[in-house]
Amino acid sequence: VARRSVSPERAQLLHLRAARARHDKPELAAQHYWQALNDGTQTLDSELMSQIAEIFARAAATQSLRGDTAAGTLWYDRALERATSPAARASTLAKRARTFERLMQLDDAQRNLDQADLLSSALDSITKAGLLNARATLLGTYFRDASATTQLAHKALDMLEGKESLEASSERGNALHNLGLAKWLEQDLPTAETYLRQALEIRRALGDLEKVGDTLQNLGLVLTDQRNQEARDIFEEALALWERLG
Repeated sequence: VARRSVSPERAQLLHLRAARARHDKPELAAQHYWQALNDGTQTLDSELMSQIAEIFARAAATQSLRGDTAAGTLWYDRALERATSPAARASTLAKRARTFERLMQLDDAQRNLDQADLLSSALDSITKAGLLNARATLLGTYFRDASATTQLAHKALDMLEGKESLEASSERGNALHNLGLAKWLEQDLPTAETYLRQALEIRRALGDLEKVGDTLQNLGLVLTDQRNQEARDIFEEALALWERLG
């Protein structure tokens, strides 16, 4: 029996549907989106292109952290090519910087943040706050620079004043987490605990489990230094969360 050929338009539609159904698996979704871009003839709108760039960036992070740096680089390059605005491009560069941080390639992380900073004049205040937070996380976590981390985090909070979107809430949580880190580095433990509990409340509400795990870990360190027995429960929750995330 002869097989019916699928038109490019139909193939593109099928790949788009498959991609949307697999957003929980960014590597698979990215492959379907890539096929949709290459097989189809229909021009995709800017909102969808932004979603595709986001999925490409998530696939890149997943592949890189699994050790496949070549695939990670490829998907980040594809994400940057399809970023439809300065904000989308800056966000992708910040995500790539975060991946380099986790791989301990700190010079590459800083270079990506420097590239993102070059776009700052065209960015909205929430995206600018995100870049400040990304820099603060790098300086606090890996360079132990409490002063710079505090300065950047407070500047981010100032930019977020009066903003009530989910993106603003996420960046507010990031800034509070960074302030908690900075105060722990300075051994101002009560203030560190306050900031981290505030960050944890925001991150739990947003359902950002990876960031919840980060804050739980730092809170556990603060409570340990305070000889607070709650530290064990906090570390156990963080461990269970990391195991859940794989």
